[in-house]
Amino acid sequence: MAEPLGLEIETIEARSVKADLVIELSKRHQRALGMMPFEGFHSAADRGLLVGAFDGETLAGYVMFRVRKRPPAVMLHHLCVAESYARRGVARRLVDEVARRFETQPGIGAWCRTDYPAHKAWPKLGFWRTAEKPGRGRLGLPLAHWWRPIAEHTLFTFNRDTANLPAAALDTDVFRDCYEPRLKYPESSGLLASWLADQVELVVTGQLSTELHEASGLRPHVRSAVEQFRRLAAPTERWEPLAALVRAGVNGSFGEGDVRHLAQAAAGGATYFVTRDEDVLGCAQRLNELVGLRVLRPADLLLELHDASNDGSYRPAALAETALCIRRLREVPEAFDLQRVTDHASGETTSALVNLVRDTAAQLDAAGRVMVIEDEHEGVLALSAVFVEGGRLRASIRARSEHRQTTLVRQLAHELREYAVAVGGDGVDVLRPFPSYLAAPLMDEGFELSEMGLSADCFVGYFSRTTLPPARTGWDGSPLTAVGVSELERRFWPGKFVTGDTPVYIVPIQPKWAEALFGSAVQPELSGRPEHLGVAREHVYYCSLRTNLKVPSRLLWYVSGTGFNGGIRATSWLDAVVVDRPRTLHRRFGLNGVYTALEVESIIKKPGGRATAMVFSRTEVLGRSVPIKELKALDPRFNVLRSTRELDEHVFVEIRKRGAK
Repeated sequence: MAEPLGLEIETIEARSVKADLVIELSKRHQRALGMMPFEGFHSAADRGLLVGAFDGETLAGYVMFRVRKRPPAVMLHHLCVAESYARRGVARRLVDEVARRFETQPGIGAWCRTDYPAHKAWPKLGFWRTAEKPGRGRLGLPLAHWWRPIAEHTLFTFNRDTANLPAAALDTDVFRDCYEPRLKYPESSGLLASWLADQVELVVTGQLSTELHEASGLRPHVRSAVEQFRRLAAPTERWEPLAALVRAGVNGSFGEGDVRHLAQAAAGGATYFVTRDEDVLGCAQRLNELVGLRVLRPADLLLELHDASNDGSYRPAALAETALCIRRLREVPEAFDLQRVTDHASGETTSALVNLVRDTAAQLDAAGRVMVIEDEHEGVLALSAVFVEGGRLRASIRARSEHRQTTLVRQLAHELREYAVAVGGDGVDVLRPFPSYLAAPLMDEGFELSEMGLSADCFVGYFSRTTLPPARTGWDGSPLTAVGVSELERRFWPGKFVTGDTPVYIVPIQPKWAEALFGSAVQPELSGRPEHLGVAREHVYYCSLRTNLKVPSRLLWYVSGTGFNGGIRATSWLDAVVVDRPRTLHRRFGLNGVYTALEVESIIKKPGGRATAMVFSRTEVLGRSVPIKELKALDPRFNVLRSTRELDEHVFVEIRKRGAK
């Protein structure tokens, strides 16, 4: 299948020699193309809607089309290739040229008889099948509608940049399981459960639509069910390179339809691809490395999302694993490692990311560095390349597409703010262009959209009505609620805003739970996890029934006992208080805390009683533990501390200052 040499694509002029060549070629294929008056060709040429492909002076093929206004689209009338140039890429060149010329149109449409040989060529040209209708001929043979997106953005297409939830693309078999239904595969129908709608958006690809229309004996309601889902509509030039990657990477492990399905899902911004095809599942890890797509069975997706459905998407437990660590690299990672964190969905290539990391981190004179979160078995999970410019930290962040992605991004964001403070910077800018998945977790960490990208300021110190912060915080000393104080400290970490009106509680905690939540103050290398992962961004602590805790509020954690870790060890923000039966609480928050279900039950005194879950975040371990005797010196009311107590905010400030020594 050699490419035609010297192939030129040009607009045909009306009533020209080349227009005559087009008419002559159309006559030879009139049976498939249908009748078209000669004047129709000249009229299209007058409007620039007739394009030919020439090999020297020989016409290899042509395309004639119109631009439809409502709904907008480019509609093909004729796509014709000379017999001697069949299977040599002529049709592809012509269609690509139409797409290039009309790059702002939603897409290209075409109707074609299902019994014509050309019917099977449309998917190879980047089209997928969307509908069917009876033909106008005497026999009424069906016509199939084919569609190739260019810049399609409607309420019925999935746009990763504006989506609120990750997308899960459904394989054709899984889709059919849900709607036929197939009783042998109940796990698939579980995807339609109502609770899942808050965790993920189920989407379809063009390849799925094609396969449903091509399937024989399919009930009409199954095909029409596709309309209930938004469709991934990545243009052909985005998904075909990914298809080539998949095709080469899996080396024939599964068919061409699956290749197109996976490539369209990845290019369209899907996080998951849900299938029960054993051949595809067998290549799951390789596919994640190639195109950043997580390939899962329906049951595995349901378990993962149910596991992650506790209030808040940030999962500190994921970073509390001993296999994970954050470290500074002394060299740019290999392309193989960076391929896993490349943002393939936006069209980013691994080589471009390598250059970005190299250019950013090589600025050693500007405190340039590369930080990664990695797993000893899985390698690089997330990466940030940074340097300092104009007193601010400039950064690029990437993270693998997996269930821990939000966790990894938030952890890196906090590390960047700590590094900015350490080098004397006054803030962090995550530079444009940045992957769309960064926006939500970074905003949870106090970042805001800016001209640079996503930015956060870092103000060091204690600010009050008498010691006002910089003007850009927006606080002029006027009264603030605890909610306002919490938001200011989220946006301008590590600054502390003291009004005297924010509730403060001191919470006693046993040493073993403190070590699990905060790490070991002494010999952290023996605590079973890296020191900088010992501080979780969000956790849950269970206690006996308390209905008088105010939210939000500050927490001081008092570790009981007189050992190395005894005393006030850490501070946090209390974000929520939930009261319920112990097992109900543990099902909801289990992985965010350190208690087992039985340990939560042991808190209550009577069967059927209720317990309290304290949801807290932004924990900071003090540089030194503050012993209880120093607290007693600050507030003589404290003798023995057996339960949570409220204290004044000025005591909180003094303890933090002492703990910083």
